[in-house]
Formats: sequence, structure tokens, C-alpha cells
Amino acid sequence: MATTESTKRSRPLVIAALAAMAALVVASSAETASDECHPRTQRDKRHPDCGVHNMMVVGQQAIYLSHLPMFDSEHRFQVILEATVTKGGQDVGKVYVDDRRANPGVRMYMVMPSDVFVLPRLFGTDPAPRRKFRGTFFRGHQERGGVPLDRLTGVEVTVKRVIYAKEIGATAGIARSDTLDYILFGTGAERFLAHRIAQPPDFDQLIGVKVSGRAFTSEELARGVSIKIPDRANTPDRRLRPKDKVAAQGQVTGADTALPLTVEVITEFYFEESELALNPTLDPPTPLEKAAGF
Repeated sequence: MATTESTKRSRPLVIAALAAMAALVVASSAETASDECHPRTQRDKRHPDCGVHNMMVVGQQAIYLSHLPMFDSEHRFQVILEATVTKGGQDVGKVYVDDRRANPGVRMYMVMPSDVFVLPRLFGTDPAPRRKFRGTFFRGHQERGGVPLDRLTGVEVTVKRVIYAKEIGATAGIARSDTLDYILFGTGAERFLAHRIAQPPDFDQLIGVKVSGRAFTSEELARGVSIKIPDRANTPDRRLRPKDKVAAQGQVTGADTALPLTVEVITEFYFEESELALNPTLDPPTPLEKAAGF
């Protein structure tokens, strides 16, 4: 049976993370989640998709968040967002950027929301939208010894733009590509690829890349750009890895033809397969995860 919120995203954290979480719950009292996650009476039902939706953080030209998905749970959504981060009404995004630059050996940065909410409220045309949440930034994975950042505790995260948002799994009806399939996003000179997740077993991956052969405009990136690697099977062992330089095909959403490209991988920020397996597991890491340093 797939791992659920109670056993996965809310499992005991390190003491420092617990302390930060407790402080955030108090700090966020001025902006609580919607009533659907906090019933006021016994007759009100709690929404089944309420959860603590942890997200990876990448980017220095802009801040991008990538939700950590799982099949058959409240986390059954692959979501990539561009966001702003404020505290006390002041933009503190530079605090994250400076910390990442000061710690070049740390690939994973994460944000943990301080409250539960229904993830689809952050995107789409939901009748009860939620465009912001409070949380804490961590250097490293907060469930695996990550360090909460004092100056980024109790911050307000606001969705600036939805890059990609799809339900995944058996009920979603997304066909899995036979070849490696990625979502391209970025700002300025920065480019990132997120592996497109469809059906179990699958894998999550975020990589920093250089793309040559076509300079995609901001408008094209906003429409959505898919990157396929035609000579690679869509499996974890054939995923793109640092130092790979491969022929690719890029297609802007709505365009008739694909464009020949070259993709060079600079950094693998995140790789996870065990949580997206047919029978999800937490520990120990798979051989591929261990080899990748995750």
C-alpha cells in the first residue's frame, strides 16, 4: 500500500526541525489554512487531500519550487512553481540565494510548509485558491538531517507563476513516454530540467543544464517546453547525469514541430525512485539513489 501523509511527510523529524515546526505553527496563526483542513465542528469533514507538501528549491535568478510527489496519496501531483519569499513584508529571497552560493557542495534545499493544505489550491482555476503559505527553508533534506535556516524560518511563500502542474498515477490518465521526457524551465542564463512523472514505477529528478541549438524566449518557456532524449529509455538507470552531453528534441507547447537541441548536464539537484515505486519505501536508499548521493 502506498505510503500516506501520516507515515511519510509527517514522520518524526530531527529535533531542530521539530522546534522550527512548532515555532512556525504559532507564527502562522494569523494565516491559517482553509477550514477544509481545520474543521470547526465535528460535523465538518476534513478534506482527504490535506497534507504537508514539502518542496525542493532550485534557482538563483529566480526561485523555483518542485513538490515531492507520491502516487496514490495527497501528494499525487507533480507541481513546479516560481515563487517569491518574504518575511515581515521584506523580500528575503536573496538570503536563500546567498546561502546556496556559500554552500556550493549542497545540492538539496527544501521548504517545509508550517501548515497542512490541499495542494491543488495553489494552481489552476480552483474556486477557493490559495496562492501563499508559510514555511521554513532547509539546507539539505529536512527529513534526512537538513538544517533549518534561521533567517528563512516563518517566511511567506507566494506563488508567482505555475510552471507545471499535473495529477499523476493510475487515475490521472497520463501516458508514460518510452523515452526520457523532461520539463524545461528557467530564467536568464539558468536552465533546469524536471523529469516528467506519469505512472508507477517512475522517478523524480531535478537537474541543472545548458541547452544549445535554440534560445527559448521567456514567452515560450511560459507556454511550456518539453525536452525528449530520443536515444534514452525512460528508466532511472538511463536518466541524464552530470557530464552527459546528448542530442535532444525540444517542443514548445502548441508548436507543430520539435527542434533539435544539445543538452549538457551540469548538476543533479535531486533524484528519487523509491518513493515512486510500485511499493514505495523510505529506507534504505536504492543502489541508484546511493550512487547519486541521495
